[in-house]
Amino acid sequence: MKKSEPEKICALCPAILTAENFTREHIIPNSIGGRKKTTGFICNTCNNDCGKKWESVLAEQFLWFSLATGVKRENGNSPNLSVKTVEGENLLLRHDGSMTAAKPTYSEQEENGKIKIKIQSRTKEEARKIVKGVVKKYPTVDFNESMDNFIVEQSYLESPLAMELQFGGPDGGRSMVKTAFALASEYGISNRKCEKAIDYLKDSEVTPPFGFCYTVDLVKNRPVDEIFHCVAIRGLPKFRKLLGYVEYFNMARILVELSDEYDGDDIYHSYSIDPTTGIEADIEVDFNVDIEILKAILDGDGMPLDKYNEAANYILPIVLKKNFDRERNRVVVDAAKLAFETLGVEPDQNLPQEKNQEFINILMEQIKPFIIANLKNKFH
Repeated sequence: MKKSEPEKICALCPAILTAENFTREHIIPNSIGGRKKTTGFICNTCNNDCGKKWESVLAEQFLWFSLATGVKRENGNSPNLSVKTVEGENLLLRHDGSMTAAKPTYSEQEENGKIKIKIQSRTKEEARKIVKGVVKKYPTVDFNESMDNFIVEQSYLESPLAMELQFGGPDGGRSMVKTAFALASEYGISNRKCEKAIDYLKDSEVTPPFGFCYTVDLVKNRPVDEIFHCVAIRGLPKFRKLLGYVEYFNMARILVELSDEYDGDDIYHSYSIDPTTGIEADIEVDFNVDIEILKAILDGDGMPLDKYNEAANYILPIVLKKNFDRERNRVVVDAAKLAFETLGVEPDQNLPQEKNQEFINILMEQIKPFIIANLKNKFH
């Protein structure tokens, strides 16, 4: 008689996992570009609860990175982010890397017995809605004429953004610990062998079983020009420890103690991804560090300011280069699209020779603000 498989229990609640509450849980949250999923880990209810309580906070903490680098998600685009320049201008950073005013503006001014109306909108559709409201208020306003006078302008920031990048905390930290826990589950380690992770995820009073990891660099083959996320686990039966390592956007780095009662095999597993392409990355995490150093990191002694600043100075140029490349491509594509529309030519048609120069003129006029802004940045 064939022996039946033992029932699987949700890692976060007493529910037995069945076909009715089955879920495929992203190991690294899809909100920041993760793709790999695991099954037999948590139930659908806990999956949804984690998404609302933990993953949403984590996604918000890394939203600037996601928008600046163009993270590809399976479920829609990253939401807009409210940002502010050093001089106090409020803007929205959008999923394509572009920025726009935080809200439309509308003003009325009387000049020589007439009302002069000025509208600044973020999109033509938004302007259309505002103009419709103006027509209701002032029936003599010609809607079509107003829309014909609609002008699209592009400009670039004169003042840098004021950014404050923080990660972790009660909810973001739990999301990162769950990621290491999920990878352990994916490779057959039973939930009960990750008791420290379970205690922390279930009880808000439990001391976090992780430490920020900047004292030593555990990534052996750290890339110099690519974005990555990675999660790795290592079983160290000699020290009765099951450790996890999680790193997001090449910068947010934590070492997790999943268990301090581990009696399994000496194992190593990892999963890494380039979130800007959705393609798995080749990242190797090396846990072969003096155990006393690892213990010190877990005890909270793993974030010296100089090492953290070193990590920030390493990743920011990579992010800015990704953002520059995306903006350059977006500007050229949008300019070409406008040129084709203006000349009444479909993009997949051959451009008539007599329209070549006009096409080039329109194209150059549209990309000129981008070129000027980058020349200013280069020489200042």
